[in-house]
Amino acid sequence: MCEHCDDIGMPVEITAPEQYHCLKDEIVRLLAAGSIRLLKGTCSLKEITRGALWPADILEHDFQCVSCRRKFNLFADTYHGNGRWKIVSES
Repeated sequence: MCEHCDDIGMPVEITAPEQYHCLKDEIVRLLAAGSIRLLKGTCSLKEITRGALWPADILEHDFQCVSCRRKFNLFADTYHGNGRWKIVSES
């Protein structure tokens, strides 16, 4: 159990742009709180905004919990309109 990332530990299949934006907003909140950190990404999260064109056809970002070191991946195929949030490694 990790108080920093258990709330975001469940995998999510993304089927709509608004679902992606809501998840990204939660991730940005956790980044600002210092609960997780960004390891790498295909673009800046600030470039991804509602109502604007997607910055790329493929968006992918890797994160890590600062407490338990669990790693997560946020992926979106904006061309085909799907994506996912998942754990890629446990601590």
